[in-house]
Amino acid sequence: MTPFEGEPGPRDDEDYTSGEIRTTGFYGYGCYEVEMKPVKQDGVVTAFFTSFAGPYDTPDGGNGQHNEIDAEFLGKNTTSFQTNYWTNDDNYQNGHEHTVNLEFDASEDFHLYGFKWTSDEIEWFV
Repeated sequence: MTPFEGEPGPRDDEDYTSGEIRTTGFYGYGCYEVEMKPVKQDGVVTAFFTSFAGPYDTPDGGNGQHNEIDAEFLGKNTTSFQTNYWTNDDNYQNGHEHTVNLEFDASEDFHLYGFKWTSDEIEWFV
């Protein structure tokens, strides 16, 4: 994987690595899924993050404001994850966070996570 234009590349002096996959296309309503196993470590965020447009991403007919749908495992607790969405909010003031408690430790194996995005709602699945 190579860094995107204008973004820094890997650094030899860091004792961690990170990765992100990003498309250059814009997608709308539908079902999105990922199979992942979060990292169980303080300070680490493992996320499934999509449907983002910011001030530098302006699709035809879009307004370029912050729009995002995500599911994140926050830090060391991998027995729950946080869902969230943002709409036209460059100031990050109108989040809709919700914590989902799992009946298992997600870091022990891969699981399928997803959401269905329609004009009326977002449904998250495990």
